[in-house]
Amino acid sequence: MGKDVYIELDTLRTLATQIEEINTELKAKDSLQDQLKTAIGQPMGHYELQSKVGSTDPVTEDLLIGQAKELELFQWFVRSHLETA
Repeated sequence: MGKDVYIELDTLRTLATQIEEINTELKAKDSLQDQLKTAIGQPMGHYELQSKVGSTDPVTEDLLIGQAKELELFQWFVRSHLETA
């Protein structure tokens, strides 16, 4: 009987450790999602700038288009990773 209690306590300790690890991972995911939400707003800012700058400075507009493209690609990779994780 004493051995059964020991196994149960050991199992509970293992489960508690696993729960702590899961909570740590969830906090890290939440942080990453917050960073992603911040990054999602950036291409929209680039699009607004493109529309304002496009008629007067085509070189700057091209630079903004390239930056927005890279930001969108990064977002796509992060979203894909989060969906499969």
